Order: sequence, then C-alpha cells, then structure tokens
Amino acid sequence: MDPRVEAAIAANHGVISRAQALDFGVGPSAVRALLRDRVWVVVRRGVYTTRSIWEALDEYVARPLRKSPRVWWGLRDHGGAA
Repeated sequence: MDPRVEAAIAANHGVISRAQALDFGVGPSAVRALLRDRVWVVVRRGVYTTRSIWEALDEYVARPLRKSPRVWWGLRDHGGAA
C-alpha cells in the first residue's frame, strides 16, 4: 500500500475516507478491489480501515467506538490541494 495512504490511516485514528483515498491516487476500482480482497473493511459508508486494524479491535467496545461519528467526522485533511 502507498506509504501516504498508510500515513493518512495512522493520522486519522486508523481510518481513511473514500475522498482521501481518491486524492492519494487510489482509484475507484482499486478501492473496490481492496474491499473485495478484504484488505480494507467498511467502517461506515465512505470510511474504511485495514483488516488488521479491524481484527485487532474488541468487537464489543472498540469496533462500535470506531463506527462513532466522533472518529470519522473529524477525518483530517491530508494537506493536498490548497
């Protein structure tokens, strides 16, 4: 995976938005492939995390918290276009 994408996921509490992925050059077909191949997991519509991050989360506490708008609402801008 592109190091910039990995850095964005790390900077965003383990999630990345579809818009961010597209901004980093991950095309729509590549996003679909990442989801189909279970490399990424859908957290909410248009918000993804990696399979390894998702599986490391406690399913009763951490996974529901990861789906919280407090996490995905504040997705950081990657600092691309001004």
